[in-house]
Amino acid sequence: MDQLPRHGGDIYGDPPIKLDFSVNINPLGIPTEIRRALKQNIHRLMCYPDPESRGVRGQLGAVLGVSPDMLLCGNGASELISLAVQAVSPHTALVPAPTFSGYQHALAAIGVRADHALLLEAEQFELRDSFLDIMERKRPDMIFLCRPNNPVGNCIPKKRMVQILERCEAWGSYLLADECFLGFTEQWREKSLMPLLKDYPHLLILNALTKTYALPGLRMGFLMCGDADLRNRMKALQPEWSVSVPAQIAGLTQVSPAYMRKTRELLRRERKFLTGALQALGFRVYPGEANYLFFTEEQERGEGDPLRYDEALRKQGILIRNCSNFYGLRPGFYRIAVRKRRENRILVEALKGVKGHVHGTPSPVGY
Repeated sequence: MDQLPRHGGDIYGDPPIKLDFSVNINPLGIPTEIRRALKQNIHRLMCYPDPESRGVRGQLGAVLGVSPDMLLCGNGASELISLAVQAVSPHTALVPAPTFSGYQHALAAIGVRADHALLLEAEQFELRDSFLDIMERKRPDMIFLCRPNNPVGNCIPKKRMVQILERCEAWGSYLLADECFLGFTEQWREKSLMPLLKDYPHLLILNALTKTYALPGLRMGFLMCGDADLRNRMKALQPEWSVSVPAQIAGLTQVSPAYMRKTRELLRRERKFLTGALQALGFRVYPGEANYLFFTEEQERGEGDPLRYDEALRKQGILIRNCSNFYGLRPGFYRIAVRKRRENRILVEALKGVKGHVHGTPSPVGY
């Protein structure tokens, strides 16, 4: 059996990939305004980037309602996670499971092994009161929470996040809240923790243009924090010219609000389509709010390894994310990005073919 990739988006092997459902980026693609800005400013590649990303911080601050002084830009969210971990230098850390593995990798790089708070399949992988009990017992130096959670897609309620923040402030623990997917959800501004930055200095909020504007190859992330000393420590650890000229151009570009409005309309429609199609094929789809779906087979197929749908689909040039290497998940869980209808139909037909081949009977789904 092939080793699973750490992340989605591995389009560089064989056979050639025609459709990639393993990465959760905006299905509308790169905004027209950013495409135009990059093309018009190609000459600026002859210059070094602003090492302070002053223009980008000013632009982001104005759009998000956050002081530019609270913002630190980085070479994607991954760099900022690593910088935050190095700057905080925790002895102990708490991470729910399953969740994005990047937090654990950043901790491992400084020799810290994270404690895991298991989210239960029987509870639809929701973060419940038991997490607060684990926090109380362990009182970790640093906590990582992803909203919506990756790979499940559910979003921890803001009220619960405030309960966690109150405890972090009382104990002096840092909370890194990853909001990279939050912009895809309905009423995302009301859900965001950004208004709490001034009141909770131990709060760090992570975001990026990667998912929102379909720019994973550009690497443009930003972190918000009210603790000036911590920001300065992170900045001191950051390599010079970490944020490239093209990344800063993208960050400076004003994108029409219609782009994200159309994105959420598409996601609302296509989540419903894909959920119904997957359920009709015998999959269980977990409730979520993000631009991806998390699912497994409704009934286990008996003894032995479960069918590797990712392997079967890759032979057809389609990538989906096998989630078996997420800590806390058994084999048989998958994540797919929500794309446009034509592409979603291709995926459904391919899954229908795999199901029909395995069970020897045609699927009743007519997509």
